[in-house]
Parts: sequence; structure tokens; C-alpha cells
Amino acid sequence: MNSSSQLEPFPEIASSLKPGLLETNRRGKTVGLHQRWLPTATMWAELEHCRKMAELIEEPFTLLIVTSRTAISAKTLHPLPLYNLNQFTDVLGPIGLLDRKRLGLMIRTNCEDEICKFVESVQELLGSGLWDFEVSTYPLALDKEMLIADPAGRLSTLNCSSMQPLFALPTPLGKRAIDVMVSSLGLLLLLPFLLVVAVMIRCTSVGPIFFKQRRSGLGGIPFDIYKFRTMVVNAEQHQIALKHLNEQDGPAFKMRSDPRVTSLGRLLRFTCVDELPQLWNILKGEMSLVGPRPLPCEESNACRWWQMRRLDVLPGLTCTWQARGRSMVSFDEWMRMDLDYVRRRSPALDFQILLGTFAFLISRRSCEPTESEAPQPISECTS
Repeated sequence: MNSSSQLEPFPEIASSLKPGLLETNRRGKTVGLHQRWLPTATMWAELEHCRKMAELIEEPFTLLIVTSRTAISAKTLHPLPLYNLNQFTDVLGPIGLLDRKRLGLMIRTNCEDEICKFVESVQELLGSGLWDFEVSTYPLALDKEMLIADPAGRLSTLNCSSMQPLFALPTPLGKRAIDVMVSSLGLLLLLPFLLVVAVMIRCTSVGPIFFKQRRSGLGGIPFDIYKFRTMVVNAEQHQIALKHLNEQDGPAFKMRSDPRVTSLGRLLRFTCVDELPQLWNILKGEMSLVGPRPLPCEESNACRWWQMRRLDVLPGLTCTWQARGRSMVSFDEWMRMDLDYVRRRSPALDFQILLGTFAFLISRRSCEPTESEAPQPISECTS
């Protein structure tokens, strides 16, 4: 991480990232590492501070997650010999409980060799029998395989992951209940109509009925989204030739008159019928009726870091900018609308967005088919 001078706008972050394994309490007494375990709430506050800092300067930060096979508590933490890690004074940050079975150790370096040495030392002190070790990085996982040696000298691959799932917010039970009820009833009542659409797609163009694409879901975890196919087969292979016609800034690709769209596909997009198979995604719990539209994984990973907070909630079938009938806005404005929803989400806001979406569909105000089914952008009638 950068020096604390870069953190002046966030003094609370700077104080939490100052190097050194020894701290001074309010009475001026030096406190050792093994005596400064942070409780769960304080540790999560530290993580949130570091997240804000990472988004500000766009530098990743790393957390070593140590998972116990049994429940742990503050009382069981004190005897742990982590105070022997004094050699890592400039590497080790705050230590605290994440939950009943997970302990988090903040790491102040992104050097893979130093991370491996640190993990090996922690593993040697704690023993590998009752603990599992995982290196989690924000916002994306380390893309290089790292090997660590256990005390016996045996090499093993260090488990690396993205920290985004840690910040994922739970879906309220009431919201989930409505999603299940509406999606199940919708699939049941619309089944005959969906079958007719499937037959029409099969009879009017060559290729599969459904279009499936990997997109980033809650916490950045990928899932397969389903839509009725509205483009020619291998449409993604033709997108490179159309890149100069892109009408959307940012990582997204949008065209009002995409030549890859079939004749029936234009009708499906205009009526937004192509989105109906996503009721299945909602029923499975991968999506919600209302939430930020899921982006293709490549596009989501290309977002600026502050924009990735949209992954804190379940993606949805519709959200703010669809309800406002704004199919073409700047990418930053689109992301700000999504983040505004993440901050303000509530049953009342969901109901307001759903009403706005239905009103938009009925009035058909500038509802243009614009989504690319390539593994890149999104641009769709209601999403």
C-alpha cells in the first residue's frame, strides 16, 4: 500500500494502516500484537476504510483469511503465537475476527513473494491441521498461481480469491419472497407464450433458441444469464468489426441499429420479451426483479473500482435507468444510478422502479433494441 501521506483525506484509514506491530493504548502503555485483536464490527469497519482507500487510488489491498475448523472467539485468540511475526512489521496490518470461524489478517503489500513468505510463517505458527488459509484481494483475485511450502517442505497452491463476495449485502427475506412468488407465477402463466416465442425463433433463424452468457452477479460471482436469442449465430465474432460504431462510452458496447439483430429479434427487443427467460435466473436466486443490470464478466472487470460497488447487491431485471426510459446515458451516469440504488434500496424504491418500468414499456418511449449479445456489453430494452 502507499504511504499514509496519500491518505490525508481519510485520516481514519491512515491511522489503521500505520506500520508497526506495536500500538499504544489510551494510557500510553505499549500493547503487543497478540493483545490487539479487533472485534468483528471493528474489523469490518477497517475493511470498509481500506476499500474506500483502494477505490480512491485504485491500488489493491490484501487480506489473509484464516478459517478454523471449530468456532473461535476473542478468548481463544490470545494464546495464538502470532506475536512471533515481528519480522513482518511492515507487512502485517490490523488483525481481527470476521465471523465465528474466520480470522482476518490485513497485509500491506501486494508483492507476491512477500505474501507467500508471510502466509508460510503464519501457517508454521498456527499449524495447518486445524486451519485453512486463503489470500483474498480487492477488487480482483491475484491472477498468478502462488506456491507455499508447509513446515515439512511440501509445496501446495495457495488459495486466492476476490474480496468482493465479502462485501456482498444479504438480500432481505421480503424481497426474496416477492422474487420467488413473481418469477414462479410468471413462468407458469407465461409458459404457453414462451413456447410460441421459442417456436418462432426456431422457424425464423438458424441457431439456438436461448442465448446464454456469463455475467457478474452478487459479489462478482459469475452466473449464466438467459435470454431469447435475438442475434445471428456467432454475433460476438462480428463485434470487433463494429467497434468503431459503438455509441456508448466506457467498457460497454451499444448500437441503436445493430446489423446482427434478426428481424424477429428486433420485435422481441422492442417489446422486451427477450428478457423473460431471466425469470428463471430470478427463481434460482441469481437475480432479483429490481437491481443493477448484470454486466458481462469481462466488462464488469473493466469497470473503475468505485463502480464495482454495484456488485454488493443482487443484479436485477430492471433498475433506475431503465425505469426512467434512458437507453443511452454515459457509462459513469449509468453506474451512479446503480450505486444510488445500492445505497437507497428499499421495498418502496423497488415498487417505484417496477411501476416506472411498466409505464415505460406501455408508452414505448424510445425503447430501442441496443444490447449486444457478445461477451461484452449490455444494451437492452429494459436493461
